[in-house]
Order: sequence, then structure tokens, then C-alpha cells
Amino acid sequence: MRESLRRVRPAHKYLEDALATKLPLFYSEIVVGMPPPDERLHTWRCECGAADCTAAVESTWEERDAVDHDPEGRNLWMIALGHQLRGAKEAVVLSANERFEVVLVVEEELLEGSR
Repeated sequence: MRESLRRVRPAHKYLEDALATKLPLFYSEIVVGMPPPDERLHTWRCECGAADCTAAVESTWEERDAVDHDPEGRNLWMIALGHQLRGAKEAVVLSANERFEVVLVVEEELLEGSR
């Protein structure tokens, strides 16, 4: 074997080194320099209820999960900034940031026989 060829280290040695030195473990952090998956922004459709709405909302998985699985069981929608809700009897903006608003929604009750 030529002297210029380096010996390849087994993959488990890289993992051991990363754990020992607290180096990033995600491929995206090492190679691309992106944040780990739980901090990345993902794109969702606006939930304003307008049939012609094509707006996108960006949030982390944690933000999306907090809206979808409210511990108090409230009906929360994630909408694009400035959008008006359709099909809601009442709505209150609970929080907002530079990417979206979280709205507490009371939906219109279906009239008897309209199902």
C-alpha cells in the first residue's frame, strides 16, 4: 500500500469522538452547517379557511406540535399574518410572531339538516 493513502477510521470511532467532545451529530450540522432537524423551519398551508388561500406558514416541528396538540384541548389554528378567518363563529389571536399567528377558534355550528 502506498504511503500517501491514509487508513480509514471505522464509523463507530467518529461517533465515540463526537460524543466525547460534544461535536454535532447530525449530518446536516457537520456537512451543510444547518441547524438540527427540530430547529428547522417547515412549510405548512395557512389554516385561515379561505378556499382560495395559497399562503404558506413556516414553523418548527415544536411550534406546529404545540398548536396541533394543545394541552388544554383548545381548537387552535396557525394562520398567515394578517389573514381573516373564514368559518369561525369567534376567534381570538393568542400569539403572533414574524411568521404566523396562533388563533383560538370557535367554529360555526352546522345547521340541522345541512350535513
